[in-house]
Amino acid sequence: MRKIMCPMSVAALAIAICLASAPSAAADDFLTDAKGIPASIHEIAAGGYWSAAENEGFFRVVVVAAGVEHVVHRLYIQWLAIDAETGGYRLVRTVAVEEINGGPDATLDIEAAFPDLDRLDLSIEVHPRGGGPGQSLVLVAGGNGAYEIGPVAVATAFRMMCRNPRRAYVATFDKAARTFAVETAAGATSYEVEAVDEIDDVLVVRGRTAEGGPAFVATLAGNPRIEFIADEEVIQQDTCHPLP
Repeated sequence: MRKIMCPMSVAALAIAICLASAPSAAADDFLTDAKGIPASIHEIAAGGYWSAAENEGFFRVVVVAAGVEHVVHRLYIQWLAIDAETGGYRLVRTVAVEEINGGPDATLDIEAAFPDLDRLDLSIEVHPRGGGPGQSLVLVAGGNGAYEIGPVAVATAFRMMCRNPRRAYVATFDKAARTFAVETAAGATSYEVEAVDEIDDVLVVRGRTAEGGPAFVATLAGNPRIEFIADEEVIQQDTCHPLP
């Protein structure tokens, strides 16, 4: 089980409020709370800061599991408020994520982030129990007790501005069409794509330049560049930077 409290990504004000408001309790109280967590709770992620009306507090994401041989997960978003009178926390709202809970049985992998005040970003990997393709979703929640959810936008076209001692040019790789083109002031030239690899989450495109020219290897992220190769040696390396 994973529990995240007051992460560094939250603004300093939120961290100060969260830490200063933590209730004082004996070690036995914490142990009692830990023992009181139902066995069906598969995963918890908590943190961030939200405010609405006269309340302020933090987010909590709860994955509940059921089943033994056929395990299924359900997902819930909670808003907890800081109780100024008791110095503790109180649950303000719990919302079921029906887009997942009302769909086919599945197990989930989640990763929570809190990039700003009044914001929870939740990455969700959905693994259907009956087989078939999974889903990559992103959920965004605010301090108003509501959320939005949708598929992760997958980039299919990658554009880079590249330079060598002679000229600057734009290189474009279309992942869906599996095409690679270089555009200069004189016009566009297509390169032949022979292989597309993903190395440490970075796309690397390999192929041949036009008109019997050298081979090329284009690295599209991290340290973007295009290398030109002849007789198994790099004869030129052009530096690049991504374009929107």
